[in-house]
Amino acid sequence: MKNPIQGLTIAFVFLTVSTLAQSWYPITSGTTRNLNTIHFPSSSVGYIGGDDSLLLKTTNGGLTWNPVNYSGITFVGQEDDILNLQFLTDSIGYLTAGPYSGSYKTVDGGLNWTLNTLAGNNCYNQGLFFFDPDNGFVGGSGCFQGELISRLSGGVWSQATMNSSTWDAQNLIVDIDFFDAQLGLAASKSGLIFRTTDGGLNWDSIPSHPNMNPVTSVLMINDTLAYAG
Repeated sequence: MKNPIQGLTIAFVFLTVSTLAQSWYPITSGTTRNLNTIHFPSSSVGYIGGDDSLLLKTTNGGLTWNPVNYSGITFVGQEDDILNLQFLTDSIGYLTAGPYSGSYKTVDGGLNWTLNTLAGNNCYNQGLFFFDPDNGFVGGSGCFQGELISRLSGGVWSQATMNSSTWDAQNLIVDIDFFDAQLGLAASKSGLIFRTTDGGLNWDSIPSHPNMNPVTSVLMINDTLAYAG
């Protein structure tokens, strides 16, 4: 999901066990670029993607961040932002760039990236979710149509069926989350939330709250409770 953090700082929350009180304090990121997405595969290693091809990495739990001098990502046009990322381990991860620069995979901690060859007409990409290196999803939209989701199953990409999708390429899928292997939700800039109950083969649209347009994030708590923003 793209949730820009303006300026120089990142906020972290820590739980004080003795008092059960939460407190936030800023940590310098070392850049003035917008920070769009953050993910920690472990307690010590974390990654941040930002505008202007920025990729940051921490190996000490977020206390300090350093730019990653990576290769393999081809940015198309003037939109050279890293929009979303997810790491399955400290070394294996995925990101979406652009929004029309594609989705990529790394197996060496972000140093080198290879392009995912998605199925179908995915011109714009942003949302992603992966169970493991061989099973996951990348969401976006088509060149001249609305919401699209590509599904990786057993290492093979295919195009999911999107029921009631819009026909505006700006209405791309920006965030995806799953409760289990079958039940998942996807947020669209159109203000719709898409739902699958068959492991991502088919997605049906659900209207969100009238004030939520666009929907930029979604989180599943269990099979009946979810949050969106």
